[in-house]
Amino acid sequence: KRNAALSERIRAIFEDHHGTYGVRRIYHELVNQGHKVNHKRV
Repeated sequence: KRNAALSERIRAIFEDHHGTYGVRRIYHELVNQGHKVNHKRV
């Protein structure tokens, strides 16, 4: 799958924050970590 690594990273961020992060927070966390990703992809 094309976005397998991204999906794993999203799940890791979600689990690290005990399931309280939504799409916006996860997107901003990915951007802060240096990933170039569209918010629609998240």
